[in-house]
Amino acid sequence: MNNLIIDMKSLTQAEKARAFLMKKNIPCVVERSFGNSSSGCGFVLRILGGAEVSRGEVCTLLKMVGVNCDIS
Repeated sequence: MNNLIIDMKSLTQAEKARAFLMKKNIPCVVERSFGNSSSGCGFVLRILGGAEVSRGEVCTLLKMVGVNCDIS
């Protein structure tokens, strides 16, 4: 099982994305990022390993609610 991790622009957008994906039955959590990522707000959206979705599918869904996966 692999987790998909997407840097978020803000905590607000991360929570908005999480709520939307949970409604679509895609399990995910918002986590504090402690890595060396130079982009984002310090929070990531982690799509949990049981979800069989690709980054492209998740990003397409998130665009429906105004959340952009390409924050750089």
